[in-house]
Amino acid sequence: MRLRRPPQDDPRLSRGLQLLQTKITVLEDLSDRTDSQVKSLTGLLDQKNRMLQNRILEAEQQVLKIDHSMHKSMEVAEIFQDKIPHQEILERQRTVEYVKAARMANSGMSVEEIAQAVHLPREQVELIAKFNRDQLMFDESALPEWASKPAESQGTFGIADMDFVNGLEKPSPDMDNMARIDSDFKAAVKTARDAAANPPPTLLDNRVADTLKASVNSSVQHMQPAVMSMKATAQTLRDKLVSTAEDLLRSQHHAKSMASDISLTIPTDMPEMQRAITPAPATPVRTTIISANAMGTRSTTEQIKKVIFPRIEK
Repeated sequence: MRLRRPPQDDPRLSRGLQLLQTKITVLEDLSDRTDSQVKSLTGLLDQKNRMLQNRILEAEQQVLKIDHSMHKSMEVAEIFQDKIPHQEILERQRTVEYVKAARMANSGMSVEEIAQAVHLPREQVELIAKFNRDQLMFDESALPEWASKPAESQGTFGIADMDFVNGLEKPSPDMDNMARIDSDFKAAVKTARDAAANPPPTLLDNRVADTLKASVNSSVQHMQPAVMSMKATAQTLRDKLVSTAEDLLRSQHHAKSMASDISLTIPTDMPEMQRAITPAPATPVRTTIISANAMGTRSTTEQIKKVIFPRIEK
């Protein structure tokens, strides 16, 4: 006669499985949050990069406009320099005469020749020839560009060249030239107003924009390996937890099958006069206790349980 006891679930295995399921859920949530944060951060960096590129293009356009305006202003300034002899131009012409006289004296020309070539008083010519006869008293490499040009290219407004008789006659105005000067002047004024209303970015702003662009690109490149490593770590932990849960389920199933095979054997070779049936000695059953910690490790211990069976009367 065999008696079977219904198998019972081990509460430790159930608690271990619940703990593993909870940790798997937490890891899945963490992985989803990490993916969403990485996507949002990548999108923000791309948006900032596009904004910086637009700013750089606008700055380059402003620089081109400024260069064009500078060229126009220089042309207008040259036109007015030829037409209106103000004080600065007179000072430049006088300096050019001094430089020319010094070079002629250094080349060995006489005072009379120098006085005929330049429009300076004879006393100044003699003084310049005395000091610059053997060696020039100035450094030619340090002269400005306008002083290095030949005197013929400069506008001359010397008194000796003025014709007072013909100057009394009223000159006929050149309408084409005046119209061109007027249009150039209006264009220069308009360009100056536009530049004042929209000041161009400074060199420091361009450098800051370049620095920010480089830092954004480098941060994106450095962040991609970190994100990939986080994803790989989360996937590895998830695989380990799943494998541990499967091992626990297999162990629980094995324990249930072993418990169902436990049976009681009643001996038949005892004397008939004996009324009481003594229970057969129970076979010691080895059970394996499986405990799961947070990382899915397993430790096994062996125990021997004592089984007491009820008395059966014939």
